[in-house]
Amino acid sequence: MIHIQKNHGLRVTFARALRDAIFLPDAEDKRKLESVLARQTPPLTYDEGLRRNPQMIKRHVKHVVPPPEQLFTLVSKLFEVYGPLKDAQTGQPLFSPSAWKSAKSVLEYIKLGYISDPPNIALYYPLGIDKKTRLTIYRCWRGTNFTKGGVHRPIRHCMPISGVSPRHTANRLKDYTFRHNMRTGTYNTTGQHYLGHFDIHLINKRQELLNSSRIHAAVPSSTPVGNWVNGNLYVRTTEVFGILPVPDDVRLASGLLSYDDEAPPKIQQYLAKQQGTKYVVITVHTDPERKLYSSLMQTDPSFTREGGPDWAKGTRRWNEGYANGVDIFYKSI
Repeated sequence: MIHIQKNHGLRVTFARALRDAIFLPDAEDKRKLESVLARQTPPLTYDEGLRRNPQMIKRHVKHVVPPPEQLFTLVSKLFEVYGPLKDAQTGQPLFSPSAWKSAKSVLEYIKLGYISDPPNIALYYPLGIDKKTRLTIYRCWRGTNFTKGGVHRPIRHCMPISGVSPRHTANRLKDYTFRHNMRTGTYNTTGQHYLGHFDIHLINKRQELLNSSRIHAAVPSSTPVGNWVNGNLYVRTTEVFGILPVPDDVRLASGLLSYDDEAPPKIQQYLAKQQGTKYVVITVHTDPERKLYSSLMQTDPSFTREGGPDWAKGTRRWNEGYANGVDIFYKSI
């Protein structure tokens, strides 16, 4: 955001001050935490607790990024105070000319409301109550750290290094999604880690059996199995997870024929079936496709017209006139 020399003596101090100017603590959460800190030995103020144990503050105090007009005043004043301050050893100011330029851009983003929290959207989720302090434990949804560290990286590790088919990939992702949702869903709703296996069909069947009249007749004192939503007792969803079918309007506009179970394609059959098309819809990747694309770009009126290619017309011409499911496949825009 703003590049500051690593060896500047005020670099860390400025970063903390900027953090505190942008993220303002919730007044009620702060008051409760101050009460807890005051009873410690030795007693601590909120600022001392923030310096010594910032993770505790993060865990128990919600923070908000104020509206643009308030945030602009706080941050601009901070820039004015810290920007000209010089390093004791080098004599260089905290903000170089390029840093001042970046700072002005930051203030413009603040004015436009790009930094402030969106109104009426909860960015914190209560996980439970700390047994020792009796303070609420929060999880913050702001930013992408949970997505990148909690989802993207583990997905890479659940895949083989190479040689993965679309079907293999889709099934791996479905399995990962279910396991991830079971773990995070249980923790977010109960504060407890999920314990158990991930065979959902076995869990459903077990619940049906243990809750059946047959079991109750044989063991009258048996307790029904609860705390589980059995999907077998509900109408199956029409939602599609993984590879989505090509919408009918897109398929018709692009000149794509429907998938035919009686005459499935010999190449990428699974992917074509999931897409609902006669041949798989895939990017230009074979040598015949590259040659055809080059030829059409030079000779076909759909691609050579003045003002640029008519991609919709050109795509339809490709699909209806050249796609064969062997070395030339369907395309879409």
